This record gives sequence, C-alpha cells and structure tokens, in this order.
Amino acid sequence: VVCGASITRNALNDRLLPQTVNVSQAGRSVMDFYLVAKRIKRDYPGVERIVADFTIQGFSGYRDYFFAHPKFSAKTFHKIYPLAGWSDFINYPLNYNSYIKMLLRQELSPNTTYWSNFLGSCCFENMQYEIPYVGAYEDRMENDLSDSLLEMGIQQYFYFRGEEFHVSEVDIHYLDSLLYWTMEEDLELVYFAGPAHKSTYDKVPEKFVAAFEKKKQKYRQFDHVTLLDYTFLDLPDSCFANHNHLNGYGAEIISKMVRDTLGLGQSL
Repeated sequence: VVCGASITRNALNDRLLPQTVNVSQAGRSVMDFYLVAKRIKRDYPGVERIVADFTIQGFSGYRDYFFAHPKFSAKTFHKIYPLAGWSDFINYPLNYNSYIKMLLRQELSPNTTYWSNFLGSCCFENMQYEIPYVGAYEDRMENDLSDSLLEMGIQQYFYFRGEEFHVSEVDIHYLDSLLYWTMEEDLELVYFAGPAHKSTYDKVPEKFVAAFEKKKQKYRQFDHVTLLDYTFLDLPDSCFANHNHLNGYGAEIISKMVRDTLGLGQSL
C-alpha cells in the first residue's frame, strides 16, 4: 500500500505495480500517512508492505501550519477523520475550533458508515475512493518548469513571511513512529524519496537537507526498511509536472524502476 502525500501520488502508478494500491493524497503530513497505514493494516492484515513519502519537503515545518490555520486545518481534519484523536495532536499547534467543528459535523451526520467497504479485499479489486483519507494515483500531463513556479514552490515549502520554517520535529517523530510500528508488525517499510528537478535542491535551505541526510543514514541500518532514493535522479525535463512532482511520463519510468527493484513482477 502506497500511503504518502503528493510525491507518491504523482510518481507511483499502481497500474504498473502488481499487487499494489496507491491511496496517497496531496497535502498529507507524515502523521497523516502514519495513521492511514495503521488503519489499513488493522482492517486488512494481509498487507505486507507500506510505501511512504520520504522527502526534503517533509522535514519543513510547513505542514505543521496546516493544523493551526483556520482555513487549512478544517480540510486537514476532514481528511484524517476518523483516524485521529486528541492525543495524536499533542505536539501540533492545534486549531481546536476547527477540530471541534469537524467532529460535530461528522458525528452528527447520518452517513457515519461512509468508510465501510474500505479496501474491498486484500487484493484491492473493489477500492472505494469516497473515504476522506483514501486518495489515488494522479496521472498528470502538464509540464511547467518556469522560474516563477520554482520560486513559488521554494517559498511555499521552506519560508514563512520571509523567514525559514523550522525543521519539523513532529514529522520526524512520526517518521520514526512509522519505522518502529512497521518493525513491530513485521511489515516491510519502503521510504520513497522521489526525484525533483535538478534546479530545485540548490535553493533548499541547508538545515532541511542536513536533517534529510541524517535520517537516510539512520533508516538504512534497519533490515525491514528499503530506502528508494531517487532524489538526484537526472530525468529529462519532459518527465516533470513541475519542479517537485512527476507527470505521467516520469511516473511510468519511476514506477517501472520501483517495480523491478522491489521484485513485483510484470504488470498486466
């Protein structure tokens, strides 16, 4: 099961990955896909492998902001309901007003069984996508590598009002939580570091790169972890939807590489 954020959503085409389903969603924090992975394993014990985003952007405090902002927090809470409780947000600057409103709206709704038939079966033939925390592979065809879009992305992920975001200790905590939980559950954990355009990483503040490299060294020491590091893979410009995400052409290349590395066999 691929349960990351937008990087895996755009990079891993599950039609090319046998016995794999991609439920990634754009805008997820590490806590989000940690909780999604736990729910999937609880409901479908036949799952053997979890694939999650592992990116430099994931070390930025940018995602922490999503739990505190009045507008963005409402969407964030809706996505992970009913996976998270108060205790899961203990380290986040939580917007309690948005969280309580979401709980009241969801709990008083007559459609409280909307997440039933979650994955259909362990083979995922009957996947239902109306569940807020279940996404899908997105086949993007655009190709915009303009300088203005690059600068917008760098500012979005790594700066707030001209100042660098902090390194997110919360997301680091949940990266480690995912590591140790998969070890306890005897699951293979695949951390996927997807490629970004070569113009991107020279503009990323050094502290985020350092945090990323430090965790790579740590995770390589665990036998149940496979680290697929395509960070600096030199792909043609035509493979990128934008500087941080692949389009369909790039996804086909990477998905086949992942398929062969993990020994998944040929897709139909």
